[in-house]
Amino acid sequence: MFGIGSQELLIIFGIIIVILTMILPLRFQKWHPNKMWLGFLFTLLNPPFAQFYVPGGLKYFLILLGLFLLSVIVIEISYYISVLGLIAMYALGIFLIQRRISKEKTSTGFKKG
Repeated sequence: MFGIGSQELLIIFGIIIVILTMILPLRFQKWHPNKMWLGFLFTLLNPPFAQFYVPGGLKYFLILLGLFLLSVIVIEISYYISVLGLIAMYALGIFLIQRRISKEKTSTGFKKG
C-alpha cells in the first residue's frame, strides 16, 4: 500500500548521484590534487561543480551554472538551441578545468604528465 515504487527509487538514486557529484570534487581536491583525468571525470559528471576540484572555483562555477540555467530557460524557446547551450557548457567546463589544472601544476612546481 505504501511501498516504494520504481519512480521513487529513481528519484532517490538521482538525488544520491547529484549529492555525490557535489561532494566528490571537494574531497578529491584534498586527497588527489591536480590530476587531469579526475578533473575531466568530474567535468563529465557535473561541469559546474567540477570546478571546485581546483582551488578558487567559485567564479567558474557561477559562469557554468549561469550557462546551464540559460540553456534550461531557452528550452521553452527552442530545444535545439538549448542542446547547443548544454554542449557549450560541457566544452567550456572541460576547457576551464584543463587550463586551471595546468596553471595550478606549473605554479606549484608539479611536473606535467
